[in-house]
Amino acid sequence: MGTAPYVIYEPEEIDYYYCQKVYARKKGLPAFILETERFIVREEGLDDLDELYELYDTLADCEFIEPLYELEKEKEFVRNYINNMYRFFEYGMWLVYSKDTGRLVGRMGIENRSIDGENIQEIGYLTGKPYQNMGIAYEVCSAIKEYANEELGIDKLYSCIDKNNKPSISLIHKLGFKVYAQDIDGMNIYICEFN
Repeated sequence: MGTAPYVIYEPEEIDYYYCQKVYARKKGLPAFILETERFIVREEGLDDLDELYELYDTLADCEFIEPLYELEKEKEFVRNYINNMYRFFEYGMWLVYSKDTGRLVGRMGIENRSIDGENIQEIGYLTGKPYQNMGIAYEVCSAIKEYANEELGIDKLYSCIDKNNKPSISLIHKLGFKVYAQDIDGMNIYICEFN
């Protein structure tokens, strides 16, 4: 009912990362999300588009990846995404950077999707072609699963994968997802429930 952008219910929720996220929101900067042994995961910003196009160019021959829009439309999409996903839901697709090189190596995170008439959270991931088969998606998605449950209070994640995308199906099984439904318009749906 009020105009406060943030409300704290539990004072112990306030830590360095929470304060950093509030600051990033106020200044319009990409917020830090998490880190793993080898990677930093953070939100996307308009200044990241050149790197993102480079990453997607490495995947131009991958039939399972939706391409980015042309530049002006992608800028508008990112602006809306920041306001409607990151700010409202506190999650979305994030950028993955190598700690060693500082290079963008992937895009991974949590999206909303409708399954059986219910709004659910879906884990998503892509890794640039030069960085595939290095365990990046497994390392980062394992951390995203933990973040989803512990930080966001999500009790289950889904994954929708083209039934012919064998590397992605292998990864999702390794991440502990189980089959929820098969061959729905060419897609298999997987679920991971947290207890």
